[in-house]
Amino acid sequence: MRKVTYFTGSRSEYGIMRCLLKEIESHPDFKLDIIVSGSHLSNRYGYSVNDIRNDGFNIVSEIDILPTSEDEISMVCAFGDCLVGVAKVLKKDRPDIFLIQGDRTESLAAAIAASYLNIVIAHFSGGDLTYGGTLDDRIRPAISDLAHIHFPSTKRSAEVLKKRGEEPWRVHFFGNPGVNLMKEAFTNREELAGKLDIDIKKDLVVVMQHPVEPEHAEKQIEKTMSAVRELGLQTIVIYPNSDLGSQSIIKVIKKYEDTLIKAHKTLSRPDFIGLMRIAKALVGNSSSGIVEAPSINLPVVNIGERQSGRETMGNVINTDYNENQIMQAIKKCLSMEKKIDIHSMPYYVKDTEKNIVETLLKIKLNKKLIKKRFIL
Repeated sequence: MRKVTYFTGSRSEYGIMRCLLKEIESHPDFKLDIIVSGSHLSNRYGYSVNDIRNDGFNIVSEIDILPTSEDEISMVCAFGDCLVGVAKVLKKDRPDIFLIQGDRTESLAAAIAASYLNIVIAHFSGGDLTYGGTLDDRIRPAISDLAHIHFPSTKRSAEVLKKRGEEPWRVHFFGNPGVNLMKEAFTNREELAGKLDIDIKKDLVVVMQHPVEPEHAEKQIEKTMSAVRELGLQTIVIYPNSDLGSQSIIKVIKKYEDTLIKAHKTLSRPDFIGLMRIAKALVGNSSSGIVEAPSINLPVVNIGERQSGRETMGNVINTDYNENQIMQAIKKCLSMEKKIDIHSMPYYVKDTEKNIVETLLKIKLNKKLIKKRFIL
């Protein structure tokens, strides 16, 4: 039996990996553990560790790292706390394979800890290209350099990894495990209406906007919130991630809350998918709009540069942080009838979870795998 440990520090990457984790857990030849950290353990962001517990996964450790203040040095200290915390857990409860998804700061800390312990790392979503200038753009390739097995989300991402020197036999393209929202369980509209206090007979938009440049975060979310209020649309706002600048965004969100605009710190995965299925548009700069929304033909207003460079479909309308542009884009979304063939999505491949599980089971855990070399 192979022991696999997954590290999660945010609701976004956990949501993407949830179906795959269930596939691994149900396989008789795997034992799955989860290390939880980051915003999952913060009441400020909805304490989403409860969603992981409710999903029935075995949590071996909860590493609280979020600082009480929001500044650069506090974020660096949180990184250090995560590195030490993960190292202690992995030393005591060593897995055969350590799974990491995406490009979060805490994920890099976890990858460094596993590297020093010579534990095999499998990285998901490496090779993605984004030009938004966020720290994520540098963290993602750093994690890829530390990883021994790669599961890129698209064919282009797979080629990027190889061009950066990864040995081709390490790169396994099976698509993104969280891309197909049509097959995931979701909360039905009637139950959702009661939970979120919404009128399902009226048009509804969802806002998810994360900080990019902390010093401009407040002004940027102000443009978005002003646009949705001006349109008078029923709106559900989901709090941003825990990056620097998030508190400025939350402050503005609270200012705009009223009978039409309601905010939630976090939503469970079924509630989130249920909401996406009834929404007329997803507004902001979340990768969910690029990677997941096309599978349910949800129109997206993608604001700013955060997702610049990602492979997109015809459901996405790009705008600047401009109130009028955002309003016009939302209006287009309300009448958009774009139908997207899921098979044309760059992130979709049939049987993604099954193929990943088979690869994790069959790959040889030996010195060749651990000892990386880059092809020039």
